Amino acid sequence: MTLTARSIAALIATAIALVATPASAIDERIYFFNTPRVEAFGDPPYAAVTLSQDGTSVGFLIEVYDNLNLRLNAGGSNAVFFFNATGVAASDIGNIVDKADRNFGVVQPGVNSSFGQFTYGIVCISRCTNPVVGDLLAFTVANATFADFEVESKGGSPNAQFAVDVFQSGSASTVPLAVILVATPVPEPSTYVLLLFGLGVTGFVAHRRKAFARLTPRLR
Repeated sequence: MTLTARSIAALIATAIALVATPASAIDERIYFFNTPRVEAFGDPPYAAVTLSQDGTSVGFLIEVYDNLNLRLNAGGSNAVFFFNATGVAASDIGNIVDKADRNFGVVQPGVNSSFGQFTYGIVCISRCTNPVVGDLLAFTVANATFADFEVESKGGSPNAQFAVDVFQSGSASTVPLAVILVATPVPEPSTYVLLLFGLGVTGFVAHRRKAFARLTPRLR
């Protein structure tokens, strides 16, 4: 894509605005699945979890990149996604959807063989014949804040904040991936600048809005 002088100026203006924006004003947190590095997949990140705070609810959007897909847990539990939470009840978790309109539920605890025991697992209840779920999954958690999810699993090697199993198109294997809890999960504004320049401001924002709008009702 060729950038005109006007486009470059607009990107620079956006970057300056982001750097000047206090971290407290950002209502999204993006966590990348980087662990472990899988040679067949190339360099990480392989997927991301975006948490969006809207009032008293937190929306989750799990996106898998390139030719990878979410896959029902290889351990046979039909679990798709594993996460930790404090102060959250199973009844707070809802609006769970993917692109194939499967029916999902919540189990407690969730167990991923590689990364231990998590507070919750998102499981497929019906229409689960095809183990490949796709590249998007979304749900909401009521009565929650970002801080509720800053917890690691127990008994894992290593422990993790979030975990999924992914499947590479044309491959016969399923690989567990995780987000390892870090001290500062919120990217600094300068990190957003690099991300936006790499992906393109317009394309990045439009993709995220379309994905969330397609999968999740407006959070109340």
